[in-house]
Amino acid sequence: MAGKFDKFKKNFVANLPFKVVAVLIAFVLWFVVLNTTDPVGIHPVRIQLQVLNVDSLTGAPANLFLENEVQLRSQWITVQVRGTSREVEAVRSTLTAYIDLSDVSILSAVTVHNRPTVPVNISGNFSENAVILSHNPPRVELRLDEFVSKDIELEFAEIGVVDSDYEAFWNEATIYPNVLRVSGPSERVNRIERLLVEVDMSGRTESVGLVGHIPLAVDASGVPVSAANVRIDSVTVNIPIYRRGSVQILTPAVQGSPMVGFGVAGVSVSVTNVPLAGNWGEISVMNPIVLPPVQLDDEIASFSLMHNIADFLPPGVFVVNPIHNQIAVNVDIEPIVDRSFTVAINNIVVIGVSNDFAFSSPQISFAVRGLESVIANISNIPVSVNLAGFDVGIHQINVVLNLPAGVIIVGSPPTIIVEIFGEDTTFPPDEPIDLPPDDDESIDNNENSDDEVGG
Repeated sequence: MAGKFDKFKKNFVANLPFKVVAVLIAFVLWFVVLNTTDPVGIHPVRIQLQVLNVDSLTGAPANLFLENEVQLRSQWITVQVRGTSREVEAVRSTLTAYIDLSDVSILSAVTVHNRPTVPVNISGNFSENAVILSHNPPRVELRLDEFVSKDIELEFAEIGVVDSDYEAFWNEATIYPNVLRVSGPSERVNRIERLLVEVDMSGRTESVGLVGHIPLAVDASGVPVSAANVRIDSVTVNIPIYRRGSVQILTPAVQGSPMVGFGVAGVSVSVTNVPLAGNWGEISVMNPIVLPPVQLDDEIASFSLMHNIADFLPPGVFVVNPIHNQIAVNVDIEPIVDRSFTVAINNIVVIGVSNDFAFSSPQISFAVRGLESVIANISNIPVSVNLAGFDVGIHQINVVLNLPAGVIIVGSPPTIIVEIFGEDTTFPPDEPIDLPPDDDESIDNNENSDDEVGG
């Protein structure tokens, strides 16, 4: 073992100076080769631009909006670095290109729509052998607009209609929140006049519930406005949809009476059939609504009574159209007036006779009584006498008046004296007819006409 070590020591020590020189030469050669294959040079490095502190623009004192923020963040900056490849590569990962908008003093002289330029800053872990010479572009342009906000109330924009057997209850529909604050560049925000919540209702039979719905921004003419760079929050939408039906409204009865000398010209309701929606089980079995009787107590003028239709509806049933929430009962009160009429005998219709006859006077007069509007609209009253069953001779006969409904005769029904001639009678028909004295049996009233005279 000792022999082997002595032999190794002898070989190592032998020619030692030459061996040391060889090692030194090898190191020098390695250093030369290294500097020859990776020399110092100028290397371009591309890094993406960062935009810092954009929010500082939207507050005081700037109140500005950076319109080209997206374009700036996608821009590449080329940095020229001097050094060896190895040194540049070590620096590359630490390089940052940025613009800092926190110093609003650079924008103090900027007005809306001006386009100032700001310097691009470069930072990184540099060394003596890795030096930045330049970067391109050295400055970038800012496209600025005034930053504004305004509150806008939301509106529904119905697209299509629900199924014909259903009804969307828009008066119960909700948008939350119903007012949004729209913020962004003045050029766009100032054009937005309305925010529409568009909902497709085509053929729907179930209620609508939407979460995270984005309203549509439109101008005063309803033309959509681009919402790019404009903050518009989402909303929650609920629109109830119910099965629809209807209910009949009956005209109420009248109790009591107006003042003497006045009458009821009519009683009516403002609507006779009300569209409903809601619980179909209740709607399908509803009976017509009977309104409370109208109580009269010496009224002298027309009046109306209002009823809340909801008081007559079962739970879960609603009026479709809000104009039907209140039902009006209209009571028309008019004065009762008298009017006199005179009818010539040639306008009297005579029925039930085959013999010749003659009237005792050329005309008859009578008066009728009724509501002012009815009496005023009477142009003529048909008059007739029925001679059926009367024998030859002189008779006093009731005249039948065909009066409008509600019109009565003032006093006793009018009568007329008529003489019915026999076949051999030579009494001149144009001479006056005198009733025989105390001959009561010769003056007859036709009882058959009583029912035809307005009472």
